[in-house]
Amino acid sequence: MSVRRSAFKNSFVVISVMLLSGCIGPFAGGRANVDSGENLGGVVRSDDAGITLVEKNIINEASSLAVAAVTHIEIDPVNPDVVYAGSIAHGMLKSEDRGESWVPLPFISQFIDDIVIDPANTQTLYVSTVWENRGRVYRSFDAGQTWEEIYIEPVSGTRVTTMALDYNDTQRIFIGTTTNASGVSTIAYSENGGLTWRDLAKNSVSIKEIHIDRLEPNNMYVTASDRKLYRSQDNGVTWNPLTYERGEEGGGFQGEPILLFLDPKKSGRIYLGTSYSLYQTDTYGDRWEELDIISSARGIPISAISLSSESQLVFASEKAIYASQLDGSWVITDIESRRRVSKIVHDPFKRDILYIGYRYIEQ
Repeated sequence: MSVRRSAFKNSFVVISVMLLSGCIGPFAGGRANVDSGENLGGVVRSDDAGITLVEKNIINEASSLAVAAVTHIEIDPVNPDVVYAGSIAHGMLKSEDRGESWVPLPFISQFIDDIVIDPANTQTLYVSTVWENRGRVYRSFDAGQTWEEIYIEPVSGTRVTTMALDYNDTQRIFIGTTTNASGVSTIAYSENGGLTWRDLAKNSVSIKEIHIDRLEPNNMYVTASDRKLYRSQDNGVTWNPLTYERGEEGGGFQGEPILLFLDPKKSGRIYLGTSYSLYQTDTYGDRWEELDIISSARGIPISAISLSSESQLVFASEKAIYASQLDGSWVITDIESRRRVSKIVHDPFKRDILYIGYRYIEQ
């Protein structure tokens, strides 16, 4: 049964973060290893598909991105030398040399939820943030040098947690929010780059992620704080839950849906990280298959997923990063850090280059 203007069950998302500086040493041996990564933070880059990680945190002689809890990393889809990083308490930063150095951007808030780059004009950026305890969205037409507010939540205590662009019409931008004091959140959209907005779905749970199929944008997916995954096949007008337990004959998935990664080259192919394992569908979510990951990684929440331009899959689980190989095996990188991986992003042109952001710290 489809539900118009979906009413998801109520829940809440709580994030507890502490900041800690750190550094990494070189790797050695066949299995990737970190010599001094206990306090690893900020951003690291791998130039060999996850085998070796190198810290890329220099701001200036007195400042380092290593102290930041990174929430988002975004690479310019036209010029991969340009990389943006968003954080919880250190604002938004930009690198023009693939992470070798970073410059803080003049932005109103130090808390960044999401960053989106317009692929049709990469000087145009959208950033969701919290300022004066209210969720907001800002837009820049000059790669982050100046900003204008284009969306604001009406009450305090809310966030715009996620954004997504329609790659077939990049003036169409979608946002999702947390619940307000009345227990209501929204999925809203703009058809003119944020000049005006329309409500798409009123909900009773916080929206965690919105994803749009790049090849068939009528297919949209949402993860929500009620531990469910939802799909719309009509541009968000109606939504159907896709959460169901995996039976003896397969087809479903186990655990709470945590995050999605949509294959940009193949419509309907989606990777799903849950609190239990990693799954793949080629049928728009109608049927899921568990991937053949290392058994000891099962039962551990997946915290990040990325896919290279040549379809190399990389994911993070607790203390390890797993990079798929052509023969079906995995290269395992032990991060040995008190933090956990928050984001993995591949260079859009070079298969072996990827960036990793760190965010959470164990209590």
